[in-house]
Amino acid sequence: MTTLEQAYEEYKKNKLSRKSWLCMAESLLAEGRREEAVLFASLLHRNGGNISSLSSLTEKDFYGTERGRDFFRLALMNVSHTPLTIDIYDDAGQNVGLHYRSCVGNFLPGEYDSDNMYRYYCGVYNEGDFINEGFKRLKALDRAKEFSPYRYDNIPFDVMRAQSGNVYQADFGQQTVVLPLAATGPSQRLCLSDGKMEQSMVLGQYEFRMVRVKGKIKITSDGDFLWGEPIVLRHDSKRHRLVLNILLDSLSWAAVREDHYKDVPHLKKFFEQGLIFDEAYSPAEYTFPSLNAMSTGKYMHHSGIIDEGIYAPCEAQTETLSAQMKAQGYYCVNIMGDGRGLMTGAMRGFDRLIINPYLENYTNIGVRRTIDHLEAFNECDNYVFLHISDPHPFSNTIPVSLPTQTKTPWQEMSFADSPREAALRLTSTDFFKADNRYMIRRMDEELGRLFRYIEDNYGEDEYIVNVFSDHGVSIYTDEQYFFKDTQCHVALMCRGAGIPMGKHSQELVNGIDLYAIMARECGFMQLLSSTDANLPAAFGGQEREIIYSNSIFPGQTYKLCMRTRDYECRLETKAVVSLEGRINIDDFTMQVYTRGKEHSIVEDSYIKNYFIDKAAEFLVGLVEEI
Repeated sequence: MTTLEQAYEEYKKNKLSRKSWLCMAESLLAEGRREEAVLFASLLHRNGGNISSLSSLTEKDFYGTERGRDFFRLALMNVSHTPLTIDIYDDAGQNVGLHYRSCVGNFLPGEYDSDNMYRYYCGVYNEGDFINEGFKRLKALDRAKEFSPYRYDNIPFDVMRAQSGNVYQADFGQQTVVLPLAATGPSQRLCLSDGKMEQSMVLGQYEFRMVRVKGKIKITSDGDFLWGEPIVLRHDSKRHRLVLNILLDSLSWAAVREDHYKDVPHLKKFFEQGLIFDEAYSPAEYTFPSLNAMSTGKYMHHSGIIDEGIYAPCEAQTETLSAQMKAQGYYCVNIMGDGRGLMTGAMRGFDRLIINPYLENYTNIGVRRTIDHLEAFNECDNYVFLHISDPHPFSNTIPVSLPTQTKTPWQEMSFADSPREAALRLTSTDFFKADNRYMIRRMDEELGRLFRYIEDNYGEDEYIVNVFSDHGVSIYTDEQYFFKDTQCHVALMCRGAGIPMGKHSQELVNGIDLYAIMARECGFMQLLSSTDANLPAAFGGQEREIIYSNSIFPGQTYKLCMRTRDYECRLETKAVVSLEGRINIDDFTMQVYTRGKEHSIVEDSYIKNYFIDKAAEFLVGLVEEI
């Protein structure tokens, strides 16, 4: 094994380690792979490491080539901001600075060395505007050279696996496909020919359009253009016509149940003909770790996806949900959401992702977009992921709903300034609760339209719909704890082919068990042994004895919540989580409670020791010293 191979093995064990970054940078430099060394040197420098041994790296290595700049950008970016990146600018030779810009018109950072012949390319999503105008607006924002991602909010991007060139030629025979195409210049003309007739089309800059093709096709243009992987219009009896996963961001199932489902009549009606889990809990406290854990079927400390501020993708061998659905032959589309799982590798199987970094993941938009997609691609088997944010409170960083504004006396409203991150710690007020319930009702009404469409256009044995939430909200009780029931008790519901009908399950399940459920639904059970996911007893598996929710956030104390059917145990370290995502449990607090409304403190030493043993099992690989 070479020195570089040894360094990479250590890096795989902990991708947040300064020691691993240094070894990788030095080994790459020794191999003459200077541009790749830039990634690890930059990670090291940005996070307080000593880079004196890397002094041979020059400014040309960082900025002199597109590849070097690509690796430098990866080290600087917050992966949750994808498809935005951080770039370097020179202000008329006076100042060198950093600024956010969109990736539009480029392959995404990290895709530079992709082995896949189709790499993720960032385009402008346009479903009804004048062509070319979207890129003009983005270009104006990019020119502002501000170090803030928020000015790009509510702008959807179209990320597609694609290739580029000025000639495309193929013969599909009797097979019919849809071919995504995009121009690299404004109002660029493409010439299409099948050898018998020619047709020209004008495309907006970086805007993907779909072209139906059968037989021979040759496409040319004066400049480079893009084409996506051909979408084969064919059903396969081994697949379902539709697998739809809907993430209801921040929906607190505990609060929904406490209100006797009155805000979600359409959800209740649709899934009462399927399976509803009444005791599902999130693996983590906010979207980034929860969504990535559910997509990989692994807890954070096993997938390595811990810190959104540091580029540390999961291994290429990790069989994510989208990658497995792609391997099964589904056309895989993230129809609406953000980019949180794209740079981590957790969403690497999607053919297309219509995403924006912040906001506007509202149900009315997502439902319309989903129905349009299903109408357009009803000739193939679809895996669609829809990320909805209506139930997510944002403190005072965005306006509350109009009904909440007009129906709440100003004396009862909250006007205090608070950072966006404070949404996880909002206090319990009638103001916040009223707005959250209204947004949930609005979401449910729109979902009802989507459910009616599915029932009208698909047989019960032709589709699967899974609905789940990633975490809850803090606003329904005064207790400030990440993993209290209203903040950790989440939705998990399934309906469709082969799913038990008319059943409420009371067994304990974790959000990561969605992976096992989909493996059973779609036929890749052989992968479960490499994950932490458990197939619930309701699907023929085994019921969990205990479930875990934890917070691994560098710079904050580590928190672990363990639940059994009768008890809840809360453990918190005194020391903070290290940059490497490791914890020290030499000193910690732990308290056991009964579950339910009483929530009484438990002093029984046998029960406490049970939870200590279970914590020790769970924390293997996470603890610095045991």
